[in-house]
Amino acid sequence: MRNIIFQLMPLGLLVLPVVLLSQQGPLSLTLGDAARLAARQSEPALQADLHTREAEARVTERRADLLPSLYTSALQRGTTLNSATFGFDFPAAPGQKPLLDPNGQIIGPVQTLDFRATARVPVIDFAARERLGTARASVVASQAQ
Repeated sequence: MRNIIFQLMPLGLLVLPVVLLSQQGPLSLTLGDAARLAARQSEPALQADLHTREAEARVTERRADLLPSLYTSALQRGTTLNSATFGFDFPAAPGQKPLLDPNGQIIGPVQTLDFRATARVPVIDFAARERLGTARASVVASQAQ
């Protein structure tokens, strides 16, 4: 029984929209409604709406210039060193073995992990404020079109 239900389910999903649409009845549309619908969905109207949304997106981009920014980076690496390249020698107590071989010795690999963060907070940025004002004026002009 369960298998039959699962096999008929896709067919029911295909038939359901047809049944629901057939119960709505005829759609009445006056000449004025048709003209308003055509004006809203015409190519110039849709293009103007697209230009307005583009202008609004530029305002969001320009507003971001006035907000604080945070940059981060992380670097992990392994390094080997030759103690002869240090250029100095660690003194040892008399009779003691030196800490590092004076002729040089390989140290490593030494694993390092480097985290860095930089924050930028614009205090006074007149150019960014002007760009934001221009973008807002562009939205108003686009809406007027």
